[in-house]
Amino acid sequence: IEKNDLSNQEKLINEISKIGDEFLTNVYNVPYLSFTNLNNEVIEVQKIINKKEIQLVYLFCAIVLFSIIFGILLLRFIRKPIENLKELALDVSNGKLDTNVKIKNKK
Repeated sequence: IEKNDLSNQEKLINEISKIGDEFLTNVYNVPYLSFTNLNNEVIEVQKIINKKEIQLVYLFCAIVLFSIIFGILLLRFIRKPIENLKELALDVSNGKLDTNVKIKNKK
């Protein structure tokens, strides 16, 4: 009877040991796997953010370039009539009173 009891006790101890090992494995693996998954998600989000940052830099450069071109064109359209008016005013101030002013009226 004692050998049979020892055999049952050993089986019980082995079973409890297996359950304990599985528990410890799960206790350590679940957080590790969760951290690994979270880390992978963070890496994916960082890739998306990097792409968006690059897109924003391109957009900013395009806006700056457009602003420069627009400013240059606007300056040309404004500067030329003002320079013509300045020359006419200098002519009048120098005594040339028969100066004609050309007016372009867009109607």
